[in-house]
Order: sequence, then structure tokens, then C-alpha cells
Amino acid sequence: MSDLNKLTLTQALSDLRSKKISPKELVADCFARIESVDKKLNAFLTLNKKQALEMAKTVDISLKI
Repeated sequence: MSDLNKLTLTQALSDLRSKKISPKELVADCFARIESVDKKLNAFLTLNKKQALEMAKTVDISLKI
């Protein structure tokens, strides 16, 4: 896990636009963070990781065109 989850939305958007990071990387890192802390917090009832990663992959593909 990197520190992508510590980015502000403005920083994340800037990094996405400049292609420093991909949408899939950002989503995967956010889920890694959730998984690492949610055992203690129990803040999420459900997570749809598969769908979120599929959507991020779709965005990745559309940004490369």
C-alpha cells in the first residue's frame, strides 16, 4: 500500500490528470487502506470492491484513448 489514500481530492485529481497515478491504482490503494483499518473501526457494512475496480479499469481505458 502506498500513500495515495492520504492525498486530498484536489491532489488525487491532479495526479490522475497528469497520469502520475491511474484510477485503478487509486481505488486499489483506498481499498487496501479500508481493509487495514476497518477490522478495528467496523465502519463499512458492505464494500463492492470488484465493481469499483472494474469501473476504475474502464476509466483507465477511456483516459488512454
